[in-house]
Amino acid sequence: MLVLFKNMKQDNILVFDAEYNEGDLIQFAGILFRKIEEDIFQVHKSINFYVKLDGTKINYFIERFTGITDEYLEEEGINLSEAKEKIDELLRESNNTLIVSHGLYNDRLTLENNGIDFYEMEECVTGLCTYNMSKRILKRDNHLKLEDVASEAGIFLSRKHNAFDDTWATVAVFSLLCKLDAEETDEKSIL
Repeated sequence: MLVLFKNMKQDNILVFDAEYNEGDLIQFAGILFRKIEEDIFQVHKSINFYVKLDGTKINYFIERFTGITDEYLEEEGINLSEAKEKIDELLRESNNTLIVSHGLYNDRLTLENNGIDFYEMEECVTGLCTYNMSKRILKRDNHLKLEDVASEAGIFLSRKHNAFDDTWATVAVFSLLCKLDAEETDEKSIL
C-alpha cells in the first residue's frame, strides 16, 4: 500500500496507537512506512498485539471503552518484555524515523512508564502529534478527537479505541494534514 506524506524529510515514518489500563499497556499497533520516492511511502511492516496484565484486572470503564477483557488478554496477550522486544525490533529496522500518534506526548510518557522509550535512539527518531498538528492546521480548538479528524479524512471509525483501527485512522489524518500543510505553505509562498 502506498501513502502520500507531503514534505517529509525522514526516510521512515512509524504511525502507532496504544491502549492502556490505568497506565499499563494492553494493546499496541504500529505501521512502519518507508519512503520509496519523494512524498510517497510504502508499508514496510506492521505489528498489532495485546499485552497481558501482570497481577491486575482490567478496569470496568477501560473494558467497556476498548472491548478488551481480562480473558482475552490472558488468551491472546504476550508479556510486556515480549512487547518491548517487538517494538525495539521494529525501530531497529529503520533510521531517520518520524514517530506519529494522535496524542504523542501522553502516549510517549505512558510507554516510557512501561519501559518502552522511542527516543533512546535520539539521533534517528523524532516525533509528531497529529492532535497538535490538527489544532494548528485546522485552526480550531474543538472537534479534534481522532474520530472527528478521521471523518474529515474520509475514515469512519467503527471500532474506536482499538489500537490497530486507530493507527490506520491516524495514517489517514496525518496524510491529510501533510497535504493541507503543504497547500498552505505553497499558498503563502505565492503571496
